[in-house]
Amino acid sequence: MEDEQSVLKEDENEHFSKLNGDLVMGPFSMVFQEKAAHDLKIKNDTKAKLGIKAEVPEVLGDANAVINIVLKLDRKSVMCKEAAVTVGPFTLGYCGSIFSYQKANPFLLISTDASVMQLKVDHAWDSLRLSYGIESPIELKVGWFDKNKVTTEEEEEKEDKKETEDKKGKKEKEEEIVNQLDDPKKKPKPFFLIKDSFPALGISIGTENDCSNVALNALGRLTDYTYPDATNPKKKNLPRMLHFTWGVNLGMQFKLAPACTITGQGVYVYGLGDYIAGLASIQQEEERKEMCAVYYSDKNQNVLTNIEAVGVGGTLEYEVTPQWKLTAAGSYLNTDCILNTDKKFKPDTAFKSQWQVRAPEISYKLSKRLVVSLLYDLTKESKIDPSKNEEAIHAIAGKVKFSF
Repeated sequence: MEDEQSVLKEDENEHFSKLNGDLVMGPFSMVFQEKAAHDLKIKNDTKAKLGIKAEVPEVLGDANAVINIVLKLDRKSVMCKEAAVTVGPFTLGYCGSIFSYQKANPFLLISTDASVMQLKVDHAWDSLRLSYGIESPIELKVGWFDKNKVTTEEEEEKEDKKETEDKKGKKEKEEEIVNQLDDPKKKPKPFFLIKDSFPALGISIGTENDCSNVALNALGRLTDYTYPDATNPKKKNLPRMLHFTWGVNLGMQFKLAPACTITGQGVYVYGLGDYIAGLASIQQEEERKEMCAVYYSDKNQNVLTNIEAVGVGGTLEYEVTPQWKLTAAGSYLNTDCILNTDKKFKPDTAFKSQWQVRAPEISYKLSKRLVVSLLYDLTKESKIDPSKNEEAIHAIAGKVKFSF
């Protein structure tokens, strides 16, 4: 009788959805940089990430549906990072790019967890995994490096001279701009028009078992653009040109022991710089506004050049006790690659390489659902001109994770 009742309860539970998720808040950080007069900054602009996952059984025959929603919250806005549904092998919605490696550390410079609109198909045979699909590409940011910029010595002489006329001062300030992004809101277009009308194609193949997870992801993006006549920007019926960018991402995770896990990652992109966290973050710098995907060195020519980058990274996690866990992570990103031969056209402040170390990260499980963490982060960037390099940035940050 008891066995029959338990079976009936299990059958009833199969018709109800299962809901779970995570709420992550952080970072509560303190940043220190030696060059800035030993300036210690406390950042209280805390952000939160809320992920909700619901399982709905027997939606389509025997296939179950999984609804995944991820929200990013701060004090000013709420943004949807993921909103997708998976039914059987099909996934449709706004979610992470197929180019990303799901087991990778999302806080490293080489992270590729950008969100896109996607239609993906997943297949599994024993330990073999295969995924392929189409997705809307990330907006391709394009600009140019002014190779006719004045020399550094001439700049210094100009800075020493004090200008009293506002118009003249503004004119010289405009002449000092060496990185300029295309503004899609400007009409007519000053240089060329980028359209992300073609979907990006991606494929992922790998293996997965209880002790390891290996995946090789590849993505190709085709962009069409027009290049107006520099002497007549209002000219219409311009020729249509195509530009192709691509990248590969290899990720590996191994469980060396029940309490020790190691994760490694290698990334190469040719014009997909806007998918890499370390390059995409440059777009947030108002002073540089450096291109992170493609550019051209001469504004009067329609030859596009891809920003090429290679990066490696790894994470080591060790569970000291069921409550305490230690994590060490690091990554390196470099744009001075073999195919990149036009370094002489880039300004002195352009991005060359960057490395990052996040160690140690100490996590303590207060309860089954609540985890607090404290970590130390060290980041150092190198520019084209070594004399323009700044001191390393030190940061101590904490975060809170609640699971339900």
